Amino acid sequence: MTEFLSNAKNSSRNPLGIIALFISLIYGFACLVLGTSGEKLSSYEKIPIVYFLIVFPILILISFLFLVTKHHNKLYAPKDYKDERNFFKGFENQQTNIRNNEGQEEIISTDSHINSLMKWGSIKGMYALYAVYLSKLHNVKFTLQDLEANSSLLTEEYTHGFLVAASSMGAFKFTSHDQPFLIDEINEKLENNIKDLVYKQAEKQREEENSDYLYNQLNLLEKAFEKASKNK
Repeated sequence: MTEFLSNAKNSSRNPLGIIALFISLIYGFACLVLGTSGEKLSSYEKIPIVYFLIVFPILILISFLFLVTKHHNKLYAPKDYKDERNFFKGFENQQTNIRNNEGQEEIISTDSHINSLMKWGSIKGMYALYAVYLSKLHNVKFTLQDLEANSSLLTEEYTHGFLVAASSMGAFKFTSHDQPFLIDEINEKLENNIKDLVYKQAEKQREEENSDYLYNQLNLLEKAFEKASKNK
C-alpha cells in the first residue's frame, strides 16, 4: 500500500501521470469488484462489467491518441523538461500560431468582402474607390466636395455613404475620418484591380452605348489628383 501511494504521488506530478493514475484506479476497481464478488453476481450483473473491461481500454486508446496529436504540449509538467523555460516557450509558440491562424482567417474574410464589393458594387461606387486609389497613389488629401466638383458622377451624399461602407469592409483606411481625407492604407487586391475594373466599365459603355461619359469622368479625376499632387 505504501508503495502504491508513493507511485501515485510521483504520477500526480504531471497531467500524463494523473491520466495514467486515473486509468489504473478505474480499471483496478473494476477488476477487484469482478474478482472478489464474481461468484455472488448473476450473469446479467457480470455482463456490464465485462463489457466495460473490454471497451474501456479502447476508449482510453482513442482518447490518448487525440491528446497526443492535438494537445501534446499540455501532457507534461515544467519539471519534465530539462530546462523549465522550454515549457513556457511551448505555450508561447502555440499562442503565436493561434494568432497567425486568426490573422490568416481575417485576411481571407477581407479578401472575400473585397471580391464581392468589386463584383457587385455600383459604377459610382467603383469610381469612388478609384478616387481613393488615386489619393493613395499621389499621397493627396481630398474632400467629398472636391470629388463632386471634379466628377458629376460622384455626388457628395452617395460617395460618403459608399466610402464609409467600403472602409468598414476593409477596402481602405483613413488616416483621419475628418475632411480632408488622406488614405493611409488600401487593400492590396483592390489596389491591383480597381483601375482595370473602372476602365473596363468605361469601355463597356463606349461599346454598348456609344458614349465616352465614363472615360471623361476618369480623365477628370486623374487630372484633378495629378494637379493636386503638383501643388503640394
